[in-house]
Amino acid sequence: MTFTGTKSFGNILELDQDFRFNAVVCDHSLTEKEEGRYWVAVQPSYNGWQTSYAMWLDSFLGEHCANRAQLVQEAIIARELVFETINTPLTSGEIQQGTQVDLKVRIEINHIRTVESGDIKGVRLQLNCCDELVQESQPAQTFAEVVPSGSVDKIYFDF
Repeated sequence: MTFTGTKSFGNILELDQDFRFNAVVCDHSLTEKEEGRYWVAVQPSYNGWQTSYAMWLDSFLGEHCANRAQLVQEAIIARELVFETINTPLTSGEIQQGTQVDLKVRIEINHIRTVESGDIKGVRLQLNCCDELVQESQPAQTFAEVVPSGSVDKIYFDF
């Protein structure tokens, strides 16, 4: 599974660091705030992303995390990831349901409170940028020769 096309999810995903990955939009509110936040719900474009995400999350939650099993289980059965922000996200292209996008995001783990059995932690998925993914390269342009009438000593190209 790759999240950048060249590196594996586990190799590039770092706590509290921006990273990029490709996904398909399931739902979003990128132009108007809903409940004080902008957000995008996406399904990563890589098979097995739930397992990789759960394993990565498990390693960062730590052995003293009281709700570790619950957070890991939620990651394993996740159908989509919801990234949100209170700031206007950077967007380009026309983002709709089903659009393939290149996301720039950050994952944070917050300490919420301490209980007898350990710490309760939460996962925050932060959205920075949602770009429409342009998959196909631009076709090579061909230029038509234009030869003005009465003049053959110069050839013009119509760009």
